[in-house]
Amino acid sequence: MPRPTFAKPPVPPQPEPTHSPLSMQYSDASSSYWPPGWSFERFRAATMEDHQQLPPDELAKMQAGLRDVLGEDGVGRLAQQLFQEQKKRDVSESGAKTPSSMGSIIVPNWLKHWERRRRGQPWGFVAFRAACYEDEARWTEFKMEVQRIIDIQFERVATTGSEIPYFKDARETFAIRWVEDDASVTLNADALREKYNEMRSDIPSAFSQELFLCATPESVDSVLITDASDRPTADSAWWRAGAPFLVAVTADGDPGLEEGHEERGWFQPVFKVAIETVVEELWWIVDSDIMPLRRLTRYMRGQDELGATRTSDHDDLEDTWWTTSPSPERLRKRRNITGA
Repeated sequence: MPRPTFAKPPVPPQPEPTHSPLSMQYSDASSSYWPPGWSFERFRAATMEDHQQLPPDELAKMQAGLRDVLGEDGVGRLAQQLFQEQKKRDVSESGAKTPSSMGSIIVPNWLKHWERRRRGQPWGFVAFRAACYEDEARWTEFKMEVQRIIDIQFERVATTGSEIPYFKDARETFAIRWVEDDASVTLNADALREKYNEMRSDIPSAFSQELFLCATPESVDSVLITDASDRPTADSAWWRAGAPFLVAVTADGDPGLEEGHEERGWFQPVFKVAIETVVEELWWIVDSDIMPLRRLTRYMRGQDELGATRTSDHDDLEDTWWTTSPSPERLRKRRNITGA
């Protein structure tokens, strides 16, 4: 175990204040707590690596401070605005580079994370087969289509025409490791958790995530839709009803919070995830530990088991996880209520 250090962390350099609509809405008063050397402008300019370098208790206190002042919905709106600001900044920076350097490439978050933390390692998810044991041909077709959808997420980077030295390595080392040699696997989340946790010590760390995937009969049907013309392409929009999905199951079915905690209800131990976001969103968010799983699934509807979806007053788009942000329908309803 590493020896504890009691030295104060170095004070990070403070970015120059940026005058924009965002800086007019938020300030240091937007949080009741900032870690030493941090401010709103520092938080605004922080990278994922900056957050990872903060001691866990300092990160937790800063997040709690933001919620204390802005509320949960306010923090969600701030996150959306920061995301849009970063996208504009990335586009501006890529346009300023010369064609001989990085061209117009915007390195996606998942690839930045992989290069910093997992470069040279095999990475991906473990997934259990819980369907088609009596129809091997259908299972083979299913796996081929899942792989095609996974490949689309890499092709969105590859088709930019720019050279990223580590992109080929990242693509070649990603995999979904199917556990498909046990026909006794049932649609029981706890039984699958037990199997998964037994094998975690024997698999590479970039596969040993706090959740795993599962192919259920329902998810196989969603992938092998009758009309091939409706299958996902690189141009398909997110947040589509009826998109192909796998089922995600948390390695621990307990959120680790006391009864009555406001965030306990956000935790979804079993939920659908759009295959189109497995690489681009799900893997790097889970692997980076930037948020607990209960916040990953806050804005969606889970499942009580590997079967029927819970009933809810929310829109159907919240049946399937695409990203951590609220669904477009939820955002529209929020704007209608607030008049924004």
